[in-house]
Amino acid sequence: MFSFFKKFRNQKLTAGFNKMRSQTFQSRKNWRAGFSLIEMLVVVSIFTIVTAVVLANLPSFRDKSSLDLVAQEIAIQIRGAQTYAMSTLYDTNPNALETSLFAYAIVLPDGVDKQSFKLRYTDPPSDSSSYCVVDQTGVKEAYVIKGNFEIGKVCQEGVTNPSSISICFKRLNGQLWPTNSNPANYSIIVWSKVDNTKRRYVNVASNGQIYVSNNEPLVSSCI
Repeated sequence: MFSFFKKFRNQKLTAGFNKMRSQTFQSRKNWRAGFSLIEMLVVVSIFTIVTAVVLANLPSFRDKSSLDLVAQEIAIQIRGAQTYAMSTLYDTNPNALETSLFAYAIVLPDGVDKQSFKLRYTDPPSDSSSYCVVDQTGVKEAYVIKGNFEIGKVCQEGVTNPSSISICFKRLNGQLWPTNSNPANYSIIVWSKVDNTKRRYVNVASNGQIYVSNNEPLVSSCI
């Protein structure tokens, strides 16, 4: 009788083990079978929606990135004018005397082309004026804005709707030198020619700070 119970117990344990192994095998089999049709359709639908959203926003993302780069480039060139004024020890203007170079001026825009601006020389100071006077014949460097972007508007504090501004930097310390009695605070709007609501503000403060803002012009009227 003891032998019978021992045999029964062994059969029960074996049956339990076989059942567990069968369940494990079935689970592995189901896992290897992959997605069901419904699961596959759900995954494909989610992937399609995500792809559509990404593709729809891609042009806007590219425009934003390009606009940021253009605004940063203009800010860099303005900083370059300041650097020239700080580092130039002698006159490089072929139209002037060696001792006459007093400052550099970045002119934005230069003329009617809103996609161009220039780094110009300045006339030497005279007894009749203590303000910066831009030399209209001497050009140090010329710049072109490429793509669908342009200088939409330029502003100087205290000046109403100027068509162009000249930002002058004195030798040898590179401080701002105003072109008139108004404070030397400037804002330049760079925008998309396709949609001018997409814009950046390049700001130049009278203390020499130069920075780009998404929505805050330094000159409050520059909107």
